[in-house]
Amino acid sequence: MNEDLKRELGTAGVAFTETTKQMISSGAYRTPEFWLNVETELYCQFQDILVKYEDKHTFGEMVFYSLIMGRAAHETIEELHRFDKENEE
Repeated sequence: MNEDLKRELGTAGVAFTETTKQMISSGAYRTPEFWLNVETELYCQFQDILVKYEDKHTFGEMVFYSLIMGRAAHETIEELHRFDKENEE
C-alpha cells in the first residue's frame, strides 16, 4: 500500500474517532439516526481518500484496500460503541 495512502487513511481515522468521541461525551448525539450517520460518514471519508489513489494501484489492489478499509471502519465503530457505553456510566 502506498505510504501516502496509509498515512492519509490513518490520520482521517484518528481525527474522525476523536471528533466523534467529543460528540458522544457532550451528549450532542442523541438522535435515532446517529450511529447510521457516523458509520456512513466514516466510510465516505475513507472512500474519498482511496479514490484519490486509484490511478496508482491495480483493480485487485483497490478491492483489497477497500476490504481493509471496511474492516478498519468496523473496528472504529465498535470502539465508538464501547466508548459510548463507558461514557454512560
